Amino acid sequence: MCQPLRFVPTALRWRALEAIVGVGSSNGCAVKQGVSRIALVMAAVLSASGFAAAFTAWQWQRRAPVPVAVGIDLPLVPGAAVDPSDRYTADLYLETHPGSRIRLLNHPNAPDPATGPGSIAALKQQGVRFFITTQASSHAVPSLGQFSGGDALAINVSATSQALSGRNDSFLRVVPDLVQEQQAIARALQRFPGRRVLVL
Repeated sequence: MCQPLRFVPTALRWRALEAIVGVGSSNGCAVKQGVSRIALVMAAVLSASGFAAAFTAWQWQRRAPVPVAVGIDLPLVPGAAVDPSDRYTADLYLETHPGSRIRLLNHPNAPDPATGPGSIAALKQQGVRFFITTQASSHAVPSLGQFSGGDALAINVSATSQALSGRNDSFLRVVPDLVQEQQAIARALQRFPGRRVLVL
């Protein structure tokens, strides 16, 4: 059974309470009902606030830039010397594009062609899906299997073997193959005057 109130709130607090829960009596039962209504209102507000916070966090995650790991060659030539020219080019790009999402990872390109597939697979296990590679044809052809499943993309700047041509895979070249190269040279030579031309 409800008991009479043992205190009387100030007029300001009471009017605020009345405005929220619609209580116009000082009876304890009415206050209990009002408190229940306040609890429901607060629960609804908190639920709405929690949803809004979760939605905001989800939106932020969608808009937050995601780093993109790119493997780039550090060719290892006999004598264990490293040719970092491609890495330096990539570093220069990032210096001039500080907002880029690209994150570079070194890809040691050893002289032995048999090591090509394994070195690429090791980087793929680290989450790398994009490769800028200077692999010659001797290395690139054995490594083709790493780019046939659609889970990684290679952009090669030096392999010219025809074994890499006309394929439906994720191995892309920015240089012509041997036949295209020789045909282009022959067309250029035909435009030169004279019959005897020395090509070095």
